[in-house]
Amino acid sequence: MDYNAWLRVNKKSTIYHMVFCVKSRKNFLLYTEIIIFLKNVCFEIGERYCFEFDAIGADGDHVLLFVGAEPKYSP
Repeated sequence: MDYNAWLRVNKKSTIYHMVFCVKSRKNFLLYTEIIIFLKNVCFEIGERYCFEFDAIGADGDHVLLFVGAEPKYSP
């Protein structure tokens, strides 16, 4: 969902920008199978805890997440 559209629907929402680094800064995230698995896990977590993952990206040695949630939830 578009960021601006999401804010119009949810006036009281919080967007989190998270960066996770891979241990020892190795390039494990260059394999597409690992990225697909990571996205599936994130979407399952989002369904379970009412989070919305706006963007999930990987850049070789770190993962970028934009997560939207109601203020009462903290990812």
